[in-house]
Amino acid sequence: APRLDEEGGRQRQAEGGAEMLTEKPSWVRHDGLQIFSIDIQPSGLRFATGGGDQKVRIWNMKSVSKDNQNDDSNQRLLATMRDHFGSVNCVRWAKHGRYLASGSDDQAILIHERKAGSGTSEFGSGEPADIENWKVVMTLRGHTADVVDLNWSPDDSTLASGSLDNTVHIWSMTNGICTAVLRGHSSLVKGVTWDPIGSFIASQSDDKTVIIWRTSDWSLAHKTEGHWSKS
Repeated sequence: APRLDEEGGRQRQAEGGAEMLTEKPSWVRHDGLQIFSIDIQPSGLRFATGGGDQKVRIWNMKSVSKDNQNDDSNQRLLATMRDHFGSVNCVRWAKHGRYLASGSDDQAILIHERKAGSGTSEFGSGEPADIENWKVVMTLRGHTADVVDLNWSPDDSTLASGSLDNTVHIWSMTNGICTAVLRGHSSLVKGVTWDPIGSFIASQSDDKTVIIWRTSDWSLAHKTEGHWSKS
């Protein structure tokens, strides 16, 4: 069984000679408010979080280790983005790791990209200046309620978003235009995901159904019904 050692944050579990290690970095915070989403950059260099403080934060993955846990000089927080006007429900890195998408209660989706130079700090916040310079390069508007999930296509050319407005929106990353609105759920859409080949999208909803959509023409390929009727 997992055990907690003296540090209170490292759990180990041995199974067949292998070891699982769980880190709980206490320094990952959002002004004392809830963290709603986390995603690791495909390169493994950074991870991003979104929280109830309306901020997106980018952290140094190298700081998550026993050796660096108590090193105050380590550059842990790389950047803070304050561009949303509602809680940030979802952060998702593109497959190539260049872009970071965030969805919020403000009904908007923002695409962030790292630019040259160092970042700035919010006036009067008392926080140090950002180590990295991340900027919003695209704003996607079209949902009429909170955006709760995002997922990139396998080639990063398209972004899918799920919302409390019961729809899935499909966005072109070439120009930021919504190319399709998928309507088939009768309640809020909690999750969206692409298949690895990019031929289908699956969406899950509070209406207790999962819908499989064809990406060729965005038609409904299959809808599960009755599987979670008692849930």
